[in-house]
Amino acid sequence: MDKIWNNAFFYKTNRIITTLLSVNGLIIFCFIFYFKDTVTYNEHIARESLKGHLLKKDKLFNDETREVQKQQTVSEGAKSNYSKKHLLSTTSTKHMSSASLVYLANVRKFKKKEQEMKERLSRVRQKCLDYMQNPYWQNLRQGGRVWTYEPQQIHYCIIPKVGCTFWKRIMRFLGKDYPRTQNVQRPSDIDRGFVHYGGLSNLQQWSVQNPIAHMLMTNGNSFMMTRDPYSRLWSAYIDKFLLPDFWRTDAKAVVKKLRPNATEYERNCANNVSFYEYLLFINRTYKSGLNEHWDKMHRLCSPCHVQYDVIGKQESFSSDADYILTKFNIDYLKENTTKLDMVHEEVTTLTKYNFNLESAITEGCFEKLDVAKRLWLAFQYNGYIDRNADFPEKYLMKTGFLIEPAEIFMDLVFQTIKNQTDQGIDIKGQKRTMMLEAYRKIPDDLLKAIVNVYEYDFELFGYNRTLLL
Repeated sequence: MDKIWNNAFFYKTNRIITTLLSVNGLIIFCFIFYFKDTVTYNEHIARESLKGHLLKKDKLFNDETREVQKQQTVSEGAKSNYSKKHLLSTTSTKHMSSASLVYLANVRKFKKKEQEMKERLSRVRQKCLDYMQNPYWQNLRQGGRVWTYEPQQIHYCIIPKVGCTFWKRIMRFLGKDYPRTQNVQRPSDIDRGFVHYGGLSNLQQWSVQNPIAHMLMTNGNSFMMTRDPYSRLWSAYIDKFLLPDFWRTDAKAVVKKLRPNATEYERNCANNVSFYEYLLFINRTYKSGLNEHWDKMHRLCSPCHVQYDVIGKQESFSSDADYILTKFNIDYLKENTTKLDMVHEEVTTLTKYNFNLESAITEGCFEKLDVAKRLWLAFQYNGYIDRNADFPEKYLMKTGFLIEPAEIFMDLVFQTIKNQTDQGIDIKGQKRTMMLEAYRKIPDDLLKAIVNVYEYDFELFGYNRTLLL
């Protein structure tokens, strides 16, 4: 009897459950999937939030924490093979292959440069802390531009006259931001004119004061380059005033500002602005804004508002460029170019560019022979041609110079450089010597005023402001 009752109870119970399931099954089924989707969505949000937090946290890790992580990584690798650090510290170089020796040398070089970079960044951070209460910094209007290669989050803040042609080529090559009609196999193949004046299709460009740019640069791989302010000012004068590039624009502004009794020729041509006038113009107009070619570096890239990963220097350009390319995992873009290759590229570019300006310069202000003399002097200032080498005017005029000025002048310069090399003429140090001579002709009061204009560039980036005082 008990068994029959139990079977009946089980049967009724099963019917009840079946009924409940049939009535509510669909609701429960939908609820389960809704709950699953909600959990999945929340997990996604949480993961993304955590990812952003970790990226930011990783960016802000102090040097000690990063060093610990490196040591831990090394220890793990040592379990299966020699680690890089183990090789550096314990392996005798006597029995190593030449490839291994080169590798070890590169590792040592990278670690040394990394320490140097940390010291630069530390200096900038400390100086910025000192400036926090300074009204100048509180009211500073940031004014530079940043190029971004989004796939690898590489951000380059542009400062003209600090190797920007090289870095713009690197960025354009990464983003394939160049004309498809050009046969570009490496960054240096990109036309220099297009590098500076061509539009951007794949790279992003930001104002350095844009909050989005700040955020991206904090979480990405950001860098800027600096240069001794004395050297940068001198370089800009040579390229833009001694040579014809700015005769159409800023040179005319200098004449208008400083020469109330200028002749009509001077007002129209503005082709004889002196280094003294150039510096005086800067001192009298800097409060209302400067051209980016001689604007303050700290204003262009704002290192007290942006946390850079690397601050490179023109004075150590080659090793700094190697470090940046390696650190950002784009060292495959390194090119094996010699100093002579770079000189030839610079001579070719400046010569062609400046002779091609003839049609853009006011009629009667541009003479081919005069431009050739200026280029010759510029190449002496830049340390390409021996300062004692006279300009070969008579020889030049016997050729077809007036018909093909750029080609014939370049041939003459290249032959002169070759003769110098063959004769063993040492012009090392000439560039700096000639720059210092130019500055020593400037009155002390103006020189001190210029140093005050660029005071923070000297301090932030560790340059000697008293060099000429």
